Amino acid sequence: MDTPTFWKALTWILRHLGCGPNDETVTGDLIERYRKGRSRSWRLWQVGNLLLLNFRGGLLGLAAGAVTAAVSVAGNVRRNDSHGISFFPDVLSLLVLIVSVCLIVRHWHQTGMLPRAVRRALRQAAVSAAFLTAVSHYLFALWWFHESIPMSQLWILVQHIAAIGFVMVVFIVIGTGSLASRILGSRRASLE
Repeated sequence: MDTPTFWKALTWILRHLGCGPNDETVTGDLIERYRKGRSRSWRLWQVGNLLLLNFRGGLLGLAAGAVTAAVSVAGNVRRNDSHGISFFPDVLSLLVLIVSVCLIVRHWHQTGMLPRAVRRALRQAAVSAAFLTAVSHYLFALWWFHESIPMSQLWILVQHIAAIGFVMVVFIVIGTGSLASRILGSRRASLE
């Protein structure tokens, strides 16, 4: 954990996946303090905090994905269709995702995130939300169809459901987030 390779890897991760405007400065400061002999526990604590803060897009995406998945699974159960399930069985589950993304982007704009950082965080949020939603629907489909479809066909079916849903959620999150970001950015520009 204390090797220069670790610090190079951390710098690369933050450069390509981080969201903060000062990622390189903060990483450089950590490396400098590492060289001055700060304790291992201090360094681990700082790296953990840095990664947590820089992957806030992913964390907020997980939250949006969890809420959307819960509403969607509940909608599928309420529909009680033994022949199929849907990622968005009703308008409510789609609205939950869209509103969640808009609130997340609004929060980022209010906290002063730079447009580049918002785009990067939005990509993280999209993948996180899509992953969690796809996994939940994968597991739900296994449970929902376990008696009506032979297991050999069921595995193929649920993989297709998860893959299609993953792509769909990524496009919805990035599209909605980009639109919300443009609207909020133009509103901010007109107020200044």
